[in-house]
Amino acid sequence: MREYRTGSDVKNRWGSVRKVRFESQLMWLIKYAVENDGNIFSENDIQSIIEKDRANREAIRLKITQTGWRRALRHFGAQISYKSLVKDTIAFAKGVGIFTISKGRVSCPLRIKELYSHQKFSQKEYESGIISLLLNSKYRAYSLFLRRLQDTNGHFYIPLAFKNRSRISGLPEFLKSNGFLTDVASFYTIRDLLYDLGLINWRISSENCCEHIFLTCQIVPSVSVASDNYEDRINLDDGLTLLYNKKLNTLEFEEVLSRNYLSLSRQQWGVIVDLLELREKVTEEICISDKQFNKIILQTMVGKTITAELSQGTISFKPSSGLLIKALNCPVIGDGIYATYIRVYKKTNMEELKDAN
Repeated sequence: MREYRTGSDVKNRWGSVRKVRFESQLMWLIKYAVENDGNIFSENDIQSIIEKDRANREAIRLKITQTGWRRALRHFGAQISYKSLVKDTIAFAKGVGIFTISKGRVSCPLRIKELYSHQKFSQKEYESGIISLLLNSKYRAYSLFLRRLQDTNGHFYIPLAFKNRSRISGLPEFLKSNGFLTDVASFYTIRDLLYDLGLINWRISSENCCEHIFLTCQIVPSVSVASDNYEDRINLDDGLTLLYNKKLNTLEFEEVLSRNYLSLSRQQWGVIVDLLELREKVTEEICISDKQFNKIILQTMVGKTITAELSQGTISFKPSSGLLIKALNCPVIGDGIYATYIRVYKKTNMEELKDAN
C-alpha cells in the first residue's frame, strides 16, 4: 500500500484555531443549533453553554481527583474569562458548519439535524459524524496535525525545556522546526480536542517530564484503504480516509495489561493499583486512545486469562502529570461512579478452560 506523506512539504502555515478543546463543547453547540433553529440568536446563550460545560467538567474533576478545589472555585467565579471565549466559540461553530446566523436568527443546516438524530440510535455514529465535521471543516490545522504526526512515524516528543510553553522558552520555533506550523496555543487546543475524540493520545513521562504525543489512528488514500487493523473509517477531503479504533487481539491486550499491572503491583496479583497510571503504560505501548482503553477494560473485567475489579477512590494529584486533564476521561462503572483503581487476578487453568468452552 502506498504510504501517504505530507507535513514537511507544507509551505504555508496552517493558521490558528478557536479555543474549543473538548468533544462535549461540540455536542452542546450541536444541541443548541438544533433546538434553536429559527430563534433569535443571543451571545448569552453561548456563554451559558460554555459555563455549563466548564462547571460540569470541574464537578467531574473534583469527584475523581478530590483535588484542585481552589482552582475549580476560581473558574466557577470567572464569568469574565468565560465571556471572552464567546466570540471564539461562535466563530468555531460557524467555521465547522454547526450553525449560521441569518438576520439575527439561528439557522441550523439539515446535515446537523441529521447528525443530531444519530445520538438517539447510535452514539458511535454520532461521534464519528462529529469527527468528520471537524476534520472536513475549514480549519485544516486539525487534519494537518494528524498528517504531520503520521509523518513522524506517529510519535512526537516535547522536552522538559519547553514546559512553560512561552516564546522565551523557544517552543514556537521547536514546533515549527518539526513541521507543526501553528501557534503554541492552537497546538495544545488541537491536541486536547483530538485527544478527546480518541484520534491521538499523550503522556508526560514521570522520569524526565518529556511529553510524548502519539497517533492512535491512520490516514490513507481512499483508493488503497485496507482497514483490517481498524474498526472504523471516515472519508476525508482530498481523497483520504481516516482509520481509527484499532482491532486488538484479546489475548495480546491481556498480556500487555498483565505485564504492566505486575510492574506496578511488584509482581503480585490481586493488589490494588492506580488505574490511570496503568492506562498510561498500556495505551503508550500499543498506541490506543484512552477512550478505547476504557471500553476494552470494561470488557476485560471477565477476560480470557484474567479478571479485573474496578473501583472508585481518591487519587493523589501529581504535578506536571497531565492528571487534571486526563483524569476526566475515566471508565464509568455506575451512575456518577468513575473507576480510578484496579485489581487484576490471574485465572486458573480450569477457569480458562471453562471460559473457552
